[in-house]
Amino acid sequence: MELCGHWDHSGPCRWPHYSTIHPQSEKLQLLMVEFDAPDAELEIVKSRIRAALDQGELTGPDGRHSTWSIDS
Repeated sequence: MELCGHWDHSGPCRWPHYSTIHPQSEKLQLLMVEFDAPDAELEIVKSRIRAALDQGELTGPDGRHSTWSIDS
């Protein structure tokens, strides 16, 4: 959502991305976000991803509310 601006947007994503979650233990999961961005925009994309994760919550397009905490 942070990279596209909306769940349902027209046209291609400015920064195409794919996210996967890899369980590490019962309470710990690893989120991997892969994206494509020009070198000049890498820090912008990374900071947007970090800001979204720092929020600790999100309501998805299906109305489901998710919360998390980050252990850096």
